[in-house]
Amino acid sequence: MKTLRGIILTVLLSGLFAQAQFEQPYQWSQSVDGTQLTVEVAIPSSAYLYAEQTSVDLLPAAAVQAAPEAHAHTDDFGTADIYEGGQTHRWVYSIGSETSYQIAIRYQGCGTPDGGSAVCYPPATKTFTIGLPEPAEKVPTLGKEVAAGSLDE
Repeated sequence: MKTLRGIILTVLLSGLFAQAQFEQPYQWSQSVDGTQLTVEVAIPSSAYLYAEQTSVDLLPAAAVQAAPEAHAHTDDFGTADIYEGGQTHRWVYSIGSETSYQIAIRYQGCGTPDGGSAVCYPPATKTFTIGLPEPAEKVPTLGKEVAAGSLDE
């Protein structure tokens, strides 16, 4: 029984150690400015993201105005398009008047976190929900509607 507990404890602790050792270095954020929704990722100079394994999806769907440019990268695993480290990469969407959007981000990348051996991080997913401000309500008027800046007597 003690041996079984020891094995379970060892497995759990090594899993926690491995998770802490390979923490994802990518910093994702989002912002809304009027009818533009921007999703961005800051990638440290010691890392990169695989472009083919990176996607940013919105629900409801929105038109992409701009997306980051990927560059070819060759390493021991072959050649792949990547989003380079040491930069912030942006996806910009044109959004409508919906009151909220759900953002689903899927990504995978590699890096050299301690300046030594390369580490490839497991695929990861992040989700955000953006709540947009409610449109201003129309104030009911008595009688005729009056256009802003004019008086009708």
